[in-house]
Amino acid sequence: MSAADNPLPTLVSMRGIVKRFGANIVLRNVDFEVRAGEVHALLGENGAGKSTLMKVLLGIHAPDEGTILVRGEPLASISTRARLEAGVAMIFQELSLVPAMSVADNLFLGREPLLFGGRIDRRRIRREAVELIAGQGFALDPDALIEDLPFAARQQVEILKALSRGASVIVMDEPTSSLTVREEEVLHTTIAQLRGAGIGIVYISHRMSEIFRVADRLSIIKDGQIQGPFATEQITIPEVSRLMARSAAVVVMKPKARREPGEIVLEVVDLGTARKLRDVGLALRAGEIVG
Repeated sequence: MSAADNPLPTLVSMRGIVKRFGANIVLRNVDFEVRAGEVHALLGENGAGKSTLMKVLLGIHAPDEGTILVRGEPLASISTRARLEAGVAMIFQELSLVPAMSVADNLFLGREPLLFGGRIDRRRIRREAVELIAGQGFALDPDALIEDLPFAARQQVEILKALSRGASVIVMDEPTSSLTVREEEVLHTTIAQLRGAGIGIVYISHRMSEIFRVADRLSIIKDGQIQGPFATEQITIPEVSRLMARSAAVVVMKPKARREPGEIVLEVVDLGTARKLRDVGLALRAGEIVG
């Protein structure tokens, strides 16, 4: 069954969204929706309007025209808090976790359960953190410090925070930009688990290969107008690139003049780090560019 025939309910529906900043119209009559259990990718060049559309969804910006429905009900308030309470959350590139605190403490930061006398109920925090982690099947230690976790695990903590607040739609903004290849696999597994739990995901990325790997549908914003949605099995990467491009300008490359590089001015030998790099070597010579 194709994504276009998906019978699952629509979680969020944005209809006729218009957003102006002064005389500049950033969004022009945009329709966008997210269904339960799907990954809907949102693509577009820088400045096309992706971020503005998501900020409208999250209540950071108020639309000048249009409506937003969550589970078929219009949102009465434009505040960010109202969006969170309605079940819409976003995982930003810069995570909002406290590095020196544990996983469990981060999950309930700012809304800690209290005992009689106003003391924080630490046992309840840990118990509910264990239940949250187990419910999603994540390999997280509730007592681990955030600063000791790899980035993909920190993303899982952010996702759990959103789910603990009742999120049914999660926006992921360039989620693989800071991940290693191994951590990307963890994220893809996480996304599959969320999809299986009926969570709707808006996936923003410039990496075409991962879009076609994780997304069920994709929509393209170009000059404030949206194209799509398209089922990913019914469109190709070259077609998406053509729809995103603002012009078909031809760039004529001049042949480079051949020149002999000079002496070595920078050399790296057997560079390694504790986690990622092993035996890296690099030499840069005077008068050359190394990509």
